[in-house]
This record gives sequence, C-alpha cells and structure tokens, in this order.
Amino acid sequence: MKNGETFYDVFYRAVIGGALAFLILSSITAKKDRPETVSPARFEARMDELMAALSEVRFRQTTLCVASWYGPGFHGKQTANRERYDQDAMTVAHKTLPFGSMVLIENTRNGKFAAARVNDRGPYVLGRMIDVSRGVARQLGMEGEGVAMVKIEVLDIVTEGAMRYARR
Repeated sequence: MKNGETFYDVFYRAVIGGALAFLILSSITAKKDRPETVSPARFEARMDELMAALSEVRFRQTTLCVASWYGPGFHGKQTANRERYDQDAMTVAHKTLPFGSMVLIENTRNGKFAAARVNDRGPYVLGRMIDVSRGVARQLGMEGEGVAMVKIEVLDIVTEGAMRYARR
C-alpha cells in the first residue's frame, strides 16, 4: 500500500483493474478468427457502463465496539471533511471509513438504532472506534451515559477514490 491508502482504495483499484482487463480482453477476443478493434468512443462507452455497475456495489461489514458522543465543544467548528459540525445532526466520526459512508448503529444495551453519515475523524481515545454526534446519541439513548457498546453496520462505502483512479 502507498502512504495514506486504505484497504478500500487498494481493493477498489484491484477490482477496477481486473474489470478493465476483462473488458478489454473480452473486446479483443470477441471474434476468435480475427481480433476486434475497439474505437476510443466505444471503449469510453464501455468504461461508463463499468463505472455505473461498480457504483451500485454495496458492502456490508458489522463491528461490535465502544462508542462515545461529542458535541458542545466542537459545535460549529470545521470537521475533517471541511463541513461545519452540527452536534444535532446525524453524523459520526470514524478513524478509517471514507467520508460520506453511511452506517447503521445499534445500542446493544437497549436495542435502539440510528443511521448516520461519516463526516469526521476520531475518536482519539484508546479502545473506541466511533464518536457519534449528540443527535445520534439521543436517538441511541446514550446521551446521559456518554459511552455505550454498539454494533456498527456499514451500509454504503463511498467510492470516489475508485472513480478518480478509473478515470486516469
């Protein structure tokens, strides 16, 4: 892995590279007796079809971890993805998930759920994997406690890096 690359960047590069190789090889070997010449316009159209198909891929991961919530000291300040932090919005901070990824969080103690979007990095406390906004904490019923054991299910991982790589 290159510096700053995540597992998902490498995975998507491999998927796109393999899909691109398949696309090219299937075009070339379509007629066994003579190779087909692919025009740049046709190649671009096939790449657009491939990118549309890949954008529909959804990954699901589930993790059990300790969550905490943050809010008053950060309200109105800039998050890691350069949005203004709104402590009452349905957002979370995660150490590795790409910005814009959607997660479903379940408080294992009371069974309450919340869906939220990753827009910040953190937490920076050992043993914790996710920080939730006050809005999410309220919905999960953990605002008074501050921390809770939660189950996180990744609903949608944003693939902007993969799209940029494929268009090079």
